[in-house]
Amino acid sequence: LALGFGAYEVAVFHVITHAFFKACLFLGSGSVIHGLHGEQDMRKMGGLRKAMPITFWTMLVSSLAISGVPFFSGFFSKDEILMTAFHHSIPLYVVGSIASIMTAFYMFRLMFLTFFKDFRGTEEQKHHLHESDGLITFPLMILALLATFGGLISLPGNSWLNDYLAPLFTKVAGEEHHLGTTEYTLMGVA
Repeated sequence: LALGFGAYEVAVFHVITHAFFKACLFLGSGSVIHGLHGEQDMRKMGGLRKAMPITFWTMLVSSLAISGVPFFSGFFSKDEILMTAFHHSIPLYVVGSIASIMTAFYMFRLMFLTFFKDFRGTEEQKHHLHESDGLITFPLMILALLATFGGLISLPGNSWLNDYLAPLFTKVAGEEHHLGTTEYTLMGVA
């Protein structure tokens, strides 16, 4: 969305923050699968927050970040994207806002089914359920910290990211208008 409006720095900022919380969520999912010895069906999970506290807390932080909850990294980048959309196109702002709400819904559904209520797996899985070792939990904690504080790299008044990226995107902005003759020629040949 930000790229479509020419807000390249905003788009790169979101890619950076997105990398923090999405990597934490993927690694956390792997930790859950590992702790359940390969089970991937969330309907057979539940109550894992006590058995896997590090995985739970890191995934909770990342879920808050991806949902755009204030003061987590995703809030800062999504807010900039939505602000840019608001200034350029109200309908796209509404679409972006709805997408953010849907993201929050499915992330908290994941958290609720996986970590809350009673365990719904087999007794054997429950008996062998364990937190992942430090090889997984240590990177989870680092990624959760970045998902929490990564948004600080682009606070208002802190323009080092924009200053760093400005030379790259100044050239791109100057070349954004073209006729597309190469593309049309190749489509015609095809």
